[in-house]
Amino acid sequence: LLRDAPAGSCGLGVGVQARRSDGGYRLSGVCRWVLGGAPAVVVADLEGEGDAAFVVGDVRRGKRCETLGLGAARFGDLDFEGCHVTEADRLRGSGDLRTALLRVASRYALINAARQVGLGRAAYEHALEYAEQRLAFGKPVAHFQAIAFLLADVHMDVESARGLLWRAAAAWD
Repeated sequence: LLRDAPAGSCGLGVGVQARRSDGGYRLSGVCRWVLGGAPAVVVADLEGEGDAAFVVGDVRRGKRCETLGLGAARFGDLDFEGCHVTEADRLRGSGDLRTALLRVASRYALINAARQVGLGRAAYEHALEYAEQRLAFGKPVAHFQAIAFLLADVHMDVESARGLLWRAAAAWD
């Protein structure tokens, strides 16, 4: 499952390995484009046992990734080389770990989609306000057909994305 997933999917066990060592586990690997940082819940490929989830409090942060927008969000790399966790740091529970992880990943995807719809809506409202204030040939540029159609298309796209998000959230719920 998701072994060839793109960067940022480290929560599903891509790129981190674990092996038993000194009454705990030794982690290795790097997660890229991770939002936030330590403490983190990381899923690692445990030798011979499949996937295991760990709470990791001490991990080296790599460079911060530059983004366009979302400046307050800290995306970066987490380096687990030489990271040691105890047996108590391993998460255990009844049920299938993969199913639980996919449910969490789906919820995170919905949250991210909601963020993107909000950003799209804000961009549309800003563009609409600007188009109604900016004058060309004595009237607002929003009154020109090309601009009006462009704004209408953007509004339609934002509202469509919003409807799809609500539908996906209802299906997840």
